[in-house]
Order: sequence, then C-alpha cells, then structure tokens
Amino acid sequence: MSDASHSKASGLTPRAGLLCLPTLSTHGFEVIPRAAIDDMAGIVTDFVLDV
Repeated sequence: MSDASHSKASGLTPRAGLLCLPTLSTHGFEVIPRAAIDDMAGIVTDFVLDV
C-alpha cells in the first residue's frame, strides 16, 4: 500500500467543499433569507469540529 492510498484509507486526505449563501438578485440588490448567515456559520462550525 502506497503512502497516498494509506492516507486515503485512513481518512487523512483533505476534504473540499463549496459553501454559498442563497441569494436572489433583484434590481441590483442581493436579497438573502434573514437566517442564512447564522445557518452558514453553524454549518462551518459543525464541519470544523467534526475532526
């Protein structure tokens, strides 16, 4: 087993993700749900603490 495959099998390889706030562009303004930023912060916190 190579070092790379051992790392992958052990779950030690980097993980990637894409996060974005839901937006609606209307007449030059970005409109987002009121709780979107707090919800996104919760997702990032859960991801970081899931080590």
